[in-house]
Order: sequence, then structure tokens, then C-alpha cells
Amino acid sequence: MEYKVKVTDMFNSILFSIGDEKQRPIAIAILHMKNHQIGDLIVDSKYRNKGFGSKLLKEIENYAENHNIPYLTSVTHKDNIAARELFKKMGYKEWIKVEKWLE
Repeated sequence: MEYKVKVTDMFNSILFSIGDEKQRPIAIAILHMKNHQIGDLIVDSKYRNKGFGSKLLKEIENYAENHNIPYLTSVTHKDNIAARELFKKMGYKEWIKVEKWLE
């Protein structure tokens, strides 16, 4: 089966999704247009390591190029090794962000 990425324009965000043969979501990612941030890149555990994360990122990058978006970012927790490796494999560079939450 060929899996295709569905692109849905939402208010200020673009949803990228891949469905199985019954169109149940197996992978999703959101591109937030205000800050060009890729958020919530999620692949169902049964479908991991099969190229779906890469397929979503490639589709997001194509969309960005076609819509004159000059850069993309993502915030990934330091312990999320799988996501960090995916972004690195796709050519993204890591930046260190330091923050403090005030109560």
C-alpha cells in the first residue's frame, strides 16, 4: 500500500497526516504558521522506524518551500532521542534553549 500525506489547512496551522488503509491516523505533525514551528510530530508505535516521520518532515519541507517559508523549527525534549535523531537525520541542527518557569 502506498501511504500518502494528507494536508489540512487549519486556522494558523497546517495539519499533515498519514492514514492506514482504513484512513485511521498512523502519523501526524502540525506546522504552526506564526512561528514556523513543527509541533506534535507523532507516529503510532506500530508504525515507527518505517519512514513515516521522515515522510511527514519531507512533506512539511516541501510545503514550506512552496509557501516561501524561510525556516522551520521544532522544540524537542532532550530525552526524546528518537525525535532528535530523526531531525538530525533530516538535516536539522540542534540549538540549546535554556528556560526557567516562574511561579
